[in-house]
Amino acid sequence: MIIIATVLCPELISNKHLISRVKVAPIKDEILDSISKADIGTIFYYDFKDVQAINSSGVDEVISKVIRYLCDCENDKFLYFINLNNEVHEHTYNIETTLADTKLAIVEKLSDGKANFIGDISGTHQKILEKVYLLKKTTAREVAELLNKQPNLMSTHLNSLYKQRLIRRVEEPLIEGGRQYIYQSIF
Repeated sequence: MIIIATVLCPELISNKHLISRVKVAPIKDEILDSISKADIGTIFYYDFKDVQAINSSGVDEVISKVIRYLCDCENDKFLYFINLNNEVHEHTYNIETTLADTKLAIVEKLSDGKANFIGDISGTHQKILEKVYLLKKTTAREVAELLNKQPNLMSTHLNSLYKQRLIRRVEEPLIEGGRQYIYQSIF
């Protein structure tokens, strides 16, 4: 499975200080415009390698509002992070703290290709996400078997994670008739 991701407005997000709502709101507007013009199925990422500071105002404008827009207004478009700097700038802490208050979450792609889940994620959702990102492509039945849970319950949780834009979902017809959703990591 090949997943092609598009860096989202690198010239905007590379702003070294995402801390003033007045300065960050126009960046958010350009980001939302780019997302609205993109094809269905587009996967975006923010590269934080040049960002030195982000506070709750920056998180709210370029992360929370963008995630809400993706969830409420766009079908099958996704966003994740790369290169969060936690040694010097504590990006994850600032993002996690702000997202926890907004009931939103996002995925970070770590340098080793693994996923880190940031924001408001329950323990159950954390376990499910870990399985989906480990397997890359799975079904509710497979995840249910791995976690020793009921498939219907897993379908409900996986659908919720899809609606939060933390995983992708593809409908596949079954040979015997009907359909089945295949859930996939976004990277």
